[in-house]
Amino acid sequence: MACVSIHNDESGYGFINPKGEVVIPFQFKQAGTAAFMENGMCRATVNGTTVLIDKTGKVVFKTSKGNIQGVSNEWVRIFTKANRKGWGYIDMNGTTKINFIYDDLSAFNDLGYAIAEKAGLKGIIG
Repeated sequence: MACVSIHNDESGYGFINPKGEVVIPFQFKQAGTAAFMENGMCRATVNGTTVLIDKTGKVVFKTSKGNIQGVSNEWVRIFTKANRKGWGYIDMNGTTKINFIYDDLSAFNDLGYAIAEKAGLKGIIG
């Protein structure tokens, strides 16, 4: 599926299949353009909160810990501060896996490593 919106239309984002048919209606203020890449989930904004949805548009994960940015190695990457700082990871149960101490934090790569930045220094975590 592809995430799309209608130009100059306030109906928001939805998802279409390869035939161009709407599969999930245009209902999200924001949605992930790299749709359904891992675990069949995609990020979307519902009622002002970033959540993860499944391929039917149903909310399957949300958290009050921070703003969801994606799923990587079955962990959810979030930032916790308004200035897009305080990055970390939680699991699908909401348990903190990597503390929210980083100024920036990438998704994990295929080898299981992520780039973390703090106080101008960069390093690799895994």
